[in-house]
Amino acid sequence: MKTPRYIVLLIAIIMLTPSICAQDNDDSDPSRFIASMFRKKTEEWRQAYNSKDAQNLIQFYSEDAQYIAADVPGLAATGRVKVISWLQKSIDEGSHMDSLEILSLNISDNLATVYCRYQISTKGVITTGRNIMTLKKSGLKWVIYLHMVVE
Repeated sequence: MKTPRYIVLLIAIIMLTPSICAQDNDDSDPSRFIASMFRKKTEEWRQAYNSKDAQNLIQFYSEDAQYIAADVPGLAATGRVKVISWLQKSIDEGSHMDSLEILSLNISDNLATVYCRYQISTKGVITTGRNIMTLKKSGLKWVIYLHMVVE
């Protein structure tokens, strides 16, 4: 009588093993996919900044974007045109974005908050700071609505 129990147990193990393994290697996890997408876009932003032409950054910002930093007159550049202009000024001063790393990412519906650590070099002076960005979904694309820099 013990044999049927072992067979049932063996069948149960065989049937459950694929689903347990699939959970460990599930690449279709939406949060992993989104985090990976944001990491890729962060690197694309860094490369666009380092291209020395802030026009390459236009695609990342909403029309009504705000860039907030202590060195911006009035502490904020409002509107994509002013944001890009301010970023070009920084680039023209010799700034190079050495690294940009997402520390946390929170998404709720069509809004995302991204907290990053960055290192930037300007004329041999290295500065480390933090960015907090609020992005909004515009169609299928995420764009920066609020970009705040803290050094």
